[in-house]
Amino acid sequence: IYPNPAKNNIYVKADNTLINNVTITDIMGKSVYQSINESALEITVPVNALSSGVYFIDVMTNNGITRLRFVKE
Repeated sequence: IYPNPAKNNIYVKADNTLINNVTITDIMGKSVYQSINESALEITVPVNALSSGVYFIDVMTNNGITRLRFVKE
């Protein structure tokens, strides 16, 4: 994912598999964003509506789920 820290958007890129779904949760575990049926190698996730802080992004692909951390400025 890039950029990190982010202001307006995060770009999620997968190398050799399609991104199916993306979920963002706050530090307390509350879901604050979820995409549906992306099926792309790279997607844009809007984060401009999120408050500043630390978040986790779960990226679901055909190979499983990867959890990454990012900071919203």
